[in-house]
Order: sequence, then C-alpha cells, then structure tokens
Amino acid sequence: MRFLLPRAFARTALAMLLPIGSFAPPSTGDGGEVRVVSPEERRHFYRTGGKELLGRPVHLHVDAEVFRKAPHSFTDRSGARWVRFEDHGIPLTLPARSPYWLQVRRHLDGAREFCLHGRVRMVAGDERQRAGVEVTKIVRAPGSWR
Repeated sequence: MRFLLPRAFARTALAMLLPIGSFAPPSTGDGGEVRVVSPEERRHFYRTGGKELLGRPVHLHVDAEVFRKAPHSFTDRSGARWVRFEDHGIPLTLPARSPYWLQVRRHLDGAREFCLHGRVRMVAGDERQRAGVEVTKIVRAPGSWR
C-alpha cells in the first residue's frame, strides 16, 4: 500500500533537507505556471536571469516602481507596437495596446506591486542574449494599495 504525502508537507520536508542558503525551485501552480512571488523565488529568478524557465508560463510579482519609469517603445517585424520595461535586468514586454497596460497606467499612483502573467522567452536581437517575460496579463497585486 502506498501513502501520498500532502504537497505542503513534502515541501516542508524538502526544505529541511536542503542546506542553509540553498534554494528550492519555484513552485508550480495549476496549469504548469511557475509562481515567482516570494522574496526568495524572486531573488533566484533575477540572479539566474530567468533562463531556467525558458518557454514556461510564469506568475511574477513586480514592484510598481518599475512601471513608473518611461517605457521603451518599439515595433516588431510584423508592425505590432510593444512597450518594454527592465526589472533587475529582466526585460518585461507587453503590447502597447493591451487593455491590461491601459489599466495599469490608470492605477499606477495607488499601487505598490503588480502581478504579471506571461511566458519566459529569449529577447530577440539582444546582444547579451537575455531571457525576458512576454506579458499576457498584468493586474494590481492583492493588498498592494498604498
């Protein structure tokens, strides 16, 4: 007979086995999305440049200060307009006409943090060959009002 441990217990047991200072990989939520929301997960993501999650969908929390800076606007080969922000060296790109981007601009003054959903991809034409997040959805993080 085989016994299954609850997922939370398995993570706790794994954390006790890891040496101090090591990092457990980011947790995956339903649908295979990698959650990068805790401070430890975020530090690891930024330290590695996100390349270990290439092609994977991610849920990332980003400080609102990132979006208060002027975005870099560009047009891709197909003629679509995009905006790009830099968060700790990780490019965040989203369509310039995205309804989520328009909503973020309206709520920017009162927010501290935003939730991004997107996919990690290599940045086209980047001489440093960085990975970036192509954002598909962005909303104010719960409880992040000032």
